[in-house]
Amino acid sequence: MSRLAQGQKLEGKVVDAVTNKPIPYASVSLLNTSIGTTCNAEGEFVLQKVPVSSKLLVSELGHRRDTIVVTSAAVLRISLTPASVVLPEIHVGSYLADLLLQAYNKSRQLYSQKTYGRAFYRQITRHNGDATEVLEMIWNTKTNNAGVEGTSLAQGRYAEKKALVKLNNFSLNTRLYGVYDAQADTSRSIWMIGPNVERYYSLNLVGVTENGTQQLVEVEFASKPGINPNHHRGSITIDAITHQILRFQMETEGVRISSNSASTQFKDQRTFFEMVFQASEKGAPILNYVSVRYQAVIARPKKDDVNLQVNSLTVFYDGQPVPSGIAYSSAVDKANKSDLVSIKRTTYNPTFWAENSIVKRTPLEEGVIQAFEQKGAFGTLLTH
Repeated sequence: MSRLAQGQKLEGKVVDAVTNKPIPYASVSLLNTSIGTTCNAEGEFVLQKVPVSSKLLVSELGHRRDTIVVTSAAVLRISLTPASVVLPEIHVGSYLADLLLQAYNKSRQLYSQKTYGRAFYRQITRHNGDATEVLEMIWNTKTNNAGVEGTSLAQGRYAEKKALVKLNNFSLNTRLYGVYDAQADTSRSIWMIGPNVERYYSLNLVGVTENGTQQLVEVEFASKPGINPNHHRGSITIDAITHQILRFQMETEGVRISSNSASTQFKDQRTFFEMVFQASEKGAPILNYVSVRYQAVIARPKKDDVNLQVNSLTVFYDGQPVPSGIAYSSAVDKANKSDLVSIKRTTYNPTFWAENSIVKRTPLEEGVIQAFEQKGAFGTLLTH
């Protein structure tokens, strides 16, 4: 009996059929199940215990989804065809603002629909390119069509080197922020997705993609001068047929880090958010992944500047509409304000992490993880 027939590990890579380049963070799942994963930045993925003759559904915004029948345990190479891009004449009047308002209203209507599942969170902090901090967690999650509503830590590990900055609660940015605020005062809301978008943002049509029954409209936005001191800018992708919000990308100066030392300054602070949702035919879209990147320059008197960069990726999987009975903590709960404190309360299980392949790491990430593992840093929380 073959390894695949027994339900063994399946590896693959998703690439663009035209350019042959990897498609980052494409979604790969077993058809008609909640079992799936997300590719890494190199388009690579791993699925465990895949039965023979399984059908894989592979999708990514901007590419036509495809269904692949698994017939071999060999590493798969899956090519996705770019979706057709059209530019219909929809610049006239307030079409874009109206579309965003319809998406907001539709999202509010479906806000009560929740998804209960799990998420894998990885964070790597770097000083001048050197990895100084690694944090990984598995959460039980409760999500909605705005973002993360609650989490409960299932597994976690953390390791660090001595460095200028330690960010052991960076995941707050994943758990706190969303596409819109369902509780916001609609008369005063300055959210990108909200009732006042024309008042606070300049809008521009980037393009329209026809992908099967979807008509994906990408809208570029930027805060109007004098409105928001943090100056939000980015893009949002909406299915004009269903009014589902499927991708949100934003750059902001609003995430600030400071030092206890008056002589240390953080300059050129920028944070980049990306949230991607999986379209749903019967209800609210389901959160697929959240990526948060932060960068800044640390300046100190009579010393060289240090480039600080933090990358985090959270992938959501095994989602179900049925409540799990788990007690979740929101991002604003006092007991949930330190990742490191939460991890210390868990029991480190090295076997679990050795077999964990929800998201396949890139070679660079794998090298960082192995370096910390070889020093015995995980589980002991020792500074090296």
